[in-house]
Order: sequence, then C-alpha cells, then structure tokens
Amino acid sequence: MTCVRLAVFAALVLACNPDDSERTTSSSGITGVSSATAASMTAATTTVATDDATSSPTSTAATGASTSNASSELTTAEPDDTTGVIATSEEPPPSVDLPPPPPEGDYASMVIPGDPVRLSVRKADQDNDLCTTISFLSPADGSPLEYDVQLPAEWFVQGALIHQGAAGCLTFEGFPGEPVVAYSGNGSATWAGACPATVDINVTLAFQQEQPWIPAEVLLQDPAVPTSGC
Repeated sequence: MTCVRLAVFAALVLACNPDDSERTTSSSGITGVSSATAASMTAATTTVATDDATSSPTSTAATGASTSNASSELTTAEPDDTTGVIATSEEPPPSVDLPPPPPEGDYASMVIPGDPVRLSVRKADQDNDLCTTISFLSPADGSPLEYDVQLPAEWFVQGALIHQGAAGCLTFEGFPGEPVVAYSGNGSATWAGACPATVDINVTLAFQQEQPWIPAEVLLQDPAVPTSGC
C-alpha cells in the first residue's frame, strides 16, 4: 500500500511541474520546438532573407532593363533631317549656278619664235564684241598656281586675258582697250611639234566681273585651231 501511495504522489508532482525542456520551448516562442532547433531555424531564416535582399534577380533585371531602355532611347535617336541643306559662303565662286559658257566663236593661234617660244590661242566673240587670249611658253619655270592646264612636255601657261573689241582679234593685233587678266583657268591644250598646224584646246577661264562687259567664264574649245607664224 505504501508503494502505491508513493507512486501516486510522484505522478501528481510530475503533472504539476513541467520539465525544463517544456519551459525552454515556451520561452523560445516556437511551440513544440527546443531552443537549439529554434536558434537554427532563426539563423536559416536570416540567411535566406539577406540573400534575397542582396541578389534579387527580379529587382536587378528590372533595373537593368530600365537603364538599358533609357540609354537606348538617348543614343539611338535619329538626327534631324538635313536633306537638301546646302552650305553657303559669303562670296561664292562666280560660276556657281551659272550655265556652262558656250564654246562658239572664231579661233586662231600663232607661234612666235624666240627664247622662250610663245604659242597663243585667241577666241573672237563677235556677238559680245570680245577677244580672249591664252598664251603658252617653252621653256619656262612653270605655270602660275591659279592655272591647272594640261600641256605638252616643257610647255607652261604664261597667262590669259580678255578685252573689248573683236575686230583684229584673230590677226593678233594689239589691244584696243585695257585687257582684264583671268584669275584662274583649267582644262587642256595639245599640239604636235614645235610648229604645229593646229591646236586642240579645251580650256575654261574665269574672270572677276569688275565691269559689266566682263563675263564670269569663257570657254575656249576647238579641236583644230589653225596656227600661223611658222
């Protein structure tokens, strides 16, 4: 009987006083989990939360896409259309927007022997009462820089000019008035031998229009200008 009483008393004591593990579980705030287990779970949760905050693929991708799109819009914008815009200067060349000068006219050339030898080609413009002359020398030190005319070997441009008065132009008479010197010339002139029978010329001369009668350009163009003087 005494043993039975002791067993009943012990059972009552145990029922009224929970053990340490239950108190530890209650203090951790996680029902039915020990302190060690709760600590482990808390550490794991903290690690996961930290990883999510620092390496969230969604936020990074969204930020990257936004930055890329903004940069693309800034760098790929098309420039303003400048088609048809023409740069202009205060003093355009006199030949701008001008039709090419006519080659029509009467031509003659002359060889003047000496040292150097001179060969001159003239064009008489009867309609405008003008006479244009270009002269070549051989030998010479070179052509003036403003002339770009292709010539036979050892021949160079001496110069070119225009004056009023077509009468006497093709007989190489003197100038009836003060001539005006061309400021540039380009093209070519060819002939064969020291005293050619003809001259093939295709040269454009440009003049400053200082007087109303002065043309902006004169074209000397004839494949067989007759030559005299030999």
